[in-house]
Amino acid sequence: MILYYRIIKVIYINMTKNANIAKEMKRIIVVILITCFYSCDPRADYYYYVKNNCEEEICIVMTDYNNRTSRVNLSAKSEDFIYHDLLINKVKYDRIEYTFDSFIVTKGEDTSKINYLKKELWKIELISDYFLEGYLIINPEDFEREE
Repeated sequence: MILYYRIIKVIYINMTKNANIAKEMKRIIVVILITCFYSCDPRADYYYYVKNNCEEEICIVMTDYNNRTSRVNLSAKSEDFIYHDLLINKVKYDRIEYTFDSFIVTKGEDTSKINYLKKELWKIELISDYFLEGYLIINPEDFEREE
């Protein structure tokens, strides 16, 4: 953006020196400005929430696609925001397995055997082309069964 400003400033200084060039330069400035504003890519926001239906606190340890690990503790019978992802361009529907490399849920000493990277377990709400919310429900049965 600063580069565009400097180019326009130089062009304007030169325009004032020669009136014949001024009209042509105005057209060039308009093209540069249009290119600048149309070349900006839109951003897509992904928000992920988890609802804990267990009678105990759960701990979620997740590693994202950038190999960043974060830990979230959720109180019993609560729902909370756990992760935000920001990408360029429109929302893609199959983002769960691309957002997280691992997603482990523990309750006390028990670790769930459920593969939470399966998008069938998530309720995905596409709010707009640039905004998605994903919801996951953790139930007590998740710690009793194997998948």
